[in-house]
Amino acid sequence: MSSEHIDVNEYLCFKENTSEEDSFFIREKTLKLLELYQKYKSKLGSFEVKSLKKLWELVARDISNEFRITTAANKCENRFKVWQRNYKNVVDNNNQTGRGRKVFEYEKEMDEIFEGRRNIHPVVLLSSNNEVVTNKASNEDPVEISVLNIEPMPSCSYSITEIESGDHNPQDSVTGNEPNVMKKNLSRKRRKSPAYKKRNDILLEIKNDLKSFYDRKNKIDEEKVELAKRNQADREKKTEIAREYMDFLLPGDHHLECL
Repeated sequence: MSSEHIDVNEYLCFKENTSEEDSFFIREKTLKLLELYQKYKSKLGSFEVKSLKKLWELVARDISNEFRITTAANKCENRFKVWQRNYKNVVDNNNQTGRGRKVFEYEKEMDEIFEGRRNIHPVVLLSSNNEVVTNKASNEDPVEISVLNIEPMPSCSYSITEIESGDHNPQDSVTGNEPNVMKKNLSRKRRKSPAYKKRNDILLEIKNDLKSFYDRKNKIDEEKVELAKRNQADREKKTEIAREYMDFLLPGDHHLECL
């Protein structure tokens, strides 16, 4: 199967021109942007990087200083979103069996950034012929998925437990195909389970990220309150010292006036 290649030149950040001699310089800045994003993303929610807006301001500042150019935070953010969207499209395409494989220029760097993100790298991929298919970016155990053509199922008195354990005789059924139909129906029910689990895992991941963010934010707020208290105590102490100094001077001034 031949591989397709996406021309990502039009999506590169800081595109000044398309000459071959400048291609390495464009790639160099792009790789730097991805590196800086990954660096500051790990600090998001801290005192240094309080928000995504601050993150992109720091990325733009570092790139401007290193390459001696002027760029804005929103430009870096918008270009990154374009890369993210195209990267996800490539991953989705490659996750579908039978599709021509596409290549993204910065796939390795984006893999490192989005490693473990289930909305980017699903655990289970659809396949045919009862094959075991898993995403190479996932660390989950393989799950067997069956793509079936479900036919109308005749009435049957067998339970799912009986079918799994084999405690039944196909000759006792109305038709000899009845147990096979029941097994297909069972596989169909199992097929729904990974998607449901994946959705719950994504929600749990979002919940944990939000909790970590607000925990860090609360800690920062507490530090600010403590600092404000110390500053207030210092001001009160200075005021008290000034008052004592004035009380010391006033009696002497009064004595001089009497003389």
